[in-house]
Amino acid sequence: MTARILVTAGGAGIGQAITEAFLASGARVAICDVDADALQNMRDTHPYQMGIQTVSGLASQRGFLAQTEAPIGRF
Repeated sequence: MTARILVTAGGAGIGQAITEAFLASGARVAICDVDADALQNMRDTHPYQMGIQTVSGLASQRGFLAQTEAPIGRF
């Protein structure tokens, strides 16, 4: 069974390192962050490998899991 991982603040720093480690292990990864530029960098570096969402408020947080379900599968 393929692991499905959600990483918050996954666009840079420790969150980015965690994301990249899980991707290297073959996991399906969804990341969110408030930094749109960091997320774009991750999208450019790992195209088609993960679900990515900028979260800036409660509404975007609520929709995050639903929007990432298609690329990585249900949590």
